[in-house]
Amino acid sequence: MSVGKKWKDWKDQLKRKHFNKYKTNEERLANCPDRVDPSQWKILVQFWNSLEAQVLIVALYNFFTLEFCFL
Repeated sequence: MSVGKKWKDWKDQLKRKHFNKYKTNEERLANCPDRVDPSQWKILVQFWNSLEAQVLIVALYNFFTLEFCFL
C-alpha cells in the first residue's frame, strides 16, 4: 500500500469516526482524536464545515458518479 493511500485512508477514518459521528462543532471539538493536535483538529473541523469543502465534496461525488456510469 502506498503512502498516499494510507494518508487518504487516515483522513477518511478521522472524518467518519470523529467528525460525522457528532452533530455540532462543539461536540466535534470536544472529542479531538488522541493522535491529532487540538489546534490542528480545530482547523480541520473548520475546513470540513466550510463552503469550499462542501463544494469540493459535491464536485468529487458528481465526477465519480459520472465516471462509473460510463464503465
